Amino acid sequence: MTTEFEDAASEDRIENILEDTIGEENKINPDAAVTFVNSWLEMLRNIDGPSDMVKWVKSNNMMTQRYQTEIATMLEEAYKKDPIAGLGADPILDAQDSPSGFERDSFDNSSKTVIVKGKDWQDYKLRIQMTLEDGKWLVDDVENISE
Repeated sequence: MTTEFEDAASEDRIENILEDTIGEENKINPDAAVTFVNSWLEMLRNIDGPSDMVKWVKSNNMMTQRYQTEIATMLEEAYKKDPIAGLGADPILDAQDSPSGFERDSFDNSSKTVIVKGKDWQDYKLRIQMTLEDGKWLVDDVENISE
């Protein structure tokens, strides 16, 4: 019979073994997700209009081509339908308001996801799906998981 402490220690050892078998080349870089979402916020503060947002997305080197196309298409179609409001919410943050910045909350190498939380809104969280392409970790999806 094992104690709770021994069970927890065994789980930690198993996790460490699993982490070691992943290999350095497959360990995600959670800072890439944080940098991406904070650069998105910075862009939002400095754009002149919707076309600037689309340009930023299309030229961004922190996103996969698939995600760039998805977000750019979503923005372009929304602004064609309604040139003033567009989507009516942020396509990355899935919100109308946002925290002043984000910081890493947690990450999981096996699912290649990073959870970030608002610096000033601790309950505001995003799940960021990362993909390794040509040796660089890129954002492939962002989901608002705030409760």
